[in-house]
Amino acid sequence: MVKNYLIIKKATTIWYLTKKTGSATVLSIATILGMLPMVILSPFFGPMVDRWTKKGRLFLSSLVCHCIFL
Repeated sequence: MVKNYLIIKKATTIWYLTKKTGSATVLSIATILGMLPMVILSPFFGPMVDRWTKKGRLFLSSLVCHCIFL
């Protein structure tokens, strides 16, 4: 559910920037900035999360989602 929301949010942001500015440069900078946290954090958190049990990952992801939406 949260993943679908994030995809829709990114798509609407891209659509808005395209309509508002018409600039490919602004669009590419926004796309790069949106992907930057994933690129930076994945090498550090990926191996750490792979060591956790499935139950622990599900609990942590649910906890984070609940905290964000409160």
